[in-house]
Amino acid sequence: MDSQLLLTPDWLSLGPPLVAVVLAIVFRSVIPALLAGIWFGAWLLSDQSLVSVFTSLMAVFEKYVLAVLTAADHATILIFCCMIGSLIGVIKRNGGIAGISSWASRRIRNRRQGQLAAFGTGLVLFFDDYSSPLIMGNAMRPIADRIHISREKLAFIIDSTAAPVAAIGFASTWAGFEMTVIGDSLKAAGSDSIAPINLFLNTLAYSFYPAFILLFVFLVAFTGRDFGPMLKAEQLVFDKNKAENSSSVLEGSENAKLLNAILPLLVMVAGVGVALFVSGEGASFSDRLSTANPFRALMVGSVLGVLAAVAMSLKSLPLEDVVQSGVEGMYPIMGALIILILAWALSDVIRELKAPQYLASLIGESISMVWLPALVFLIAALTSFSTGTSWGTLAVLMPIVIPLGLNGYEVLGPEQQNLIYAASGAVLAGAVWGDHSSPISDTTVISSMAAGCTHIDHVRTQLPYTLFIALVTLVFGYIPAGFGVPLIASLTLGGLAIFAFLFWQGACIDTSRV
Repeated sequence: MDSQLLLTPDWLSLGPPLVAVVLAIVFRSVIPALLAGIWFGAWLLSDQSLVSVFTSLMAVFEKYVLAVLTAADHATILIFCCMIGSLIGVIKRNGGIAGISSWASRRIRNRRQGQLAAFGTGLVLFFDDYSSPLIMGNAMRPIADRIHISREKLAFIIDSTAAPVAAIGFASTWAGFEMTVIGDSLKAAGSDSIAPINLFLNTLAYSFYPAFILLFVFLVAFTGRDFGPMLKAEQLVFDKNKAENSSSVLEGSENAKLLNAILPLLVMVAGVGVALFVSGEGASFSDRLSTANPFRALMVGSVLGVLAAVAMSLKSLPLEDVVQSGVEGMYPIMGALIILILAWALSDVIRELKAPQYLASLIGESISMVWLPALVFLIAALTSFSTGTSWGTLAVLMPIVIPLGLNGYEVLGPEQQNLIYAASGAVLAGAVWGDHSSPISDTTVISSMAAGCTHIDHVRTQLPYTLFIALVTLVFGYIPAGFGVPLIASLTLGGLAIFAFLFWQGACIDTSRV
């Protein structure tokens, strides 16, 4: 640790995220919890005197929040979120959202169809884990309300098809980052025994958590079974809506035009794709993707989408109304953006305390190689959950794990040469689990915002599901992989375990209640 942290034990670097998570759960209020976590971290980074308790509070805003707001990547994401809010405001005013609802109401008639539609849409929007929940959440929210799907369930579905899908997508912003980190790690290790593209593809193949969570979401949607807090949330919303006999009435429904929503969204998606390709360098598609600027691509796509929505609205609305609707569309996301800013600030504090390095140090060369994948998954999951960042987890752990995995690849027998694939896949899977589960993760915040769900309720209802899939990932994925069990056997047994548990512990809501 740094000289100023000599009095701070390494394990105390996990204190700030622990404070934030515990306070958020106890008081069901995320913003004060995040502020407390940042404050505690800033105090740990000071001389830890009584006076610094007060100076650290000022540092929360003067140093950490200000640093977040002036960071180019963070500012770009904030602009992107505002543009999405503005886009939704405009297409809501011009009848586009009502058009989607009208079109979907003729095809989505029950809860199963609605959940499967949300799941399928999430699979299609695979190119980025920021844009996917924002697009899908705003498009599916009125439909979910009409067919009595809780906002918590919608947030879970869109969150589960954000990072897990983008992480294993071949043409996503994640893929470019993963290829870069893997290539750099192999180069630093001085290894020529395995090609970077081969390791990248096998990393995706051994990413058990994304595969298992996607299977779980499909089974939950198809069977209608839930358990724990999610089942209670689903039953509560169904009973409330049935008692009130409520139906969603959308602004602009008198002028419902599906094209007013679809075309701007397509422009945005295409704009992101083109910007990713143009901003990259190299002759091949993979080279351009690995060197592209995903944050700039998101901003370019969202701005183009807003311009397309404005152009289509001017045919029937005055410019003043269009501008006003765009501004009003940003209002509902302001609270979520504050949470996002504070979550980033907390991540900066945690990195300054060197928590990721402390967690990474728990992986040593003295451990038995057969336990490497399982241990790596646990360390990566804890790192990502504590810091709220998946890409940061990949950047810290891949250069440590790949050399350890290479030892198994080059020294052990052929039956255990899959260790490097399983170990690198465990880094990715653990990073995705933390990104998916952590209350301070940006995608978790964005998913709750897009679904119109209280953030702490989203975390509270989703966490039992992600913890269950993490257990399946460990027991049926990375522990067997360390002992040389074939990939297909792990996937099959894990899938059967998920199916059996859901029918054992899960239940459908009682639709006979009033």
